[in-house]
Amino acid sequence: TQLLITDTPGIIGDPAYALQEGMVGSIRSSLKGADVVLFVTDVYGEDLPDDDWLRRLEVYGDKVVVVVNKADLLDADGLPPSPSPRDDGGDGRPRPLPLPSLVTKWRAALPRCRAVLPLCARGADDGEAAHPGLRALSSLLYAAETLPEDLRALGRPLPGTFAGDAQIPGAGDVADLVPEGPALYPVDTVTDRSERFVASEMVREGIFECLGAEVPYCCEVRVESFKTKKDAKTPGGRRIDVGATILVERESQVAIVVGKKGNMVKKVGTAARERMEEFFECKIYLDLRVKVEKGWR
Repeated sequence: TQLLITDTPGIIGDPAYALQEGMVGSIRSSLKGADVVLFVTDVYGEDLPDDDWLRRLEVYGDKVVVVVNKADLLDADGLPPSPSPRDDGGDGRPRPLPLPSLVTKWRAALPRCRAVLPLCARGADDGEAAHPGLRALSSLLYAAETLPEDLRALGRPLPGTFAGDAQIPGAGDVADLVPEGPALYPVDTVTDRSERFVASEMVREGIFECLGAEVPYCCEVRVESFKTKKDAKTPGGRRIDVGATILVERESQVAIVVGKKGNMVKKVGTAARERMEEFFECKIYLDLRVKVEKGWR
């Protein structure tokens, strides 16, 4: 089975501008063509903006898998750390909820969903051991023979973790989750997007990594040039010269993205270049600039 995964934007309750409206539209169109829906939430248990989204997901019945991300914020028993004198998590956000409460919440909201699985998406790409939830999710989608073992690695299943009365489903129990069919792409294809798009996303990832969660949402990355050249001095005998512009909406944001003496934009560029070199398997020369373009969204 070849899995084609569509990574949609997050659900936005009240789109504030055209870009957000387009993001919501892309979620709806992706749902129409999906065989399986991975509904990714997290341990904070935030509700969906309105019941319309629940109704859209409920249509898929047992073809929905609820993924509870950031499970690394809970202990081995699925409980949040002991509360501090503050009522929140220390940064203004609500405290994580216990995993049993989260499983109960999403089983009640989507009673026919196939499973509610905790996992942590962070770490696998940083040289750390992948969270066992990632392996369990992969085994579930591929109906792997190791599924029972991988699910047990998550600990004792909580009531509501799996649909029906199943405690630890086997490969045969989930074989109908993903339909079989011919491969639509060559086996070595990792994305159907262009190299320019991949490069822009790696710059965006560098922005999020270096600048936190606030300014990046006001940034766009535009790849102005992408040229592959022969270069006998580099491994593989080729290099790619990438010219990219980070677009921001206000002059004040330029100073934040550029940083003191250009240190921040250099840090972003270094992170993006290293990702590109790993992905494209060649030397990358990255020319990164910052520009104000009001109303780019």
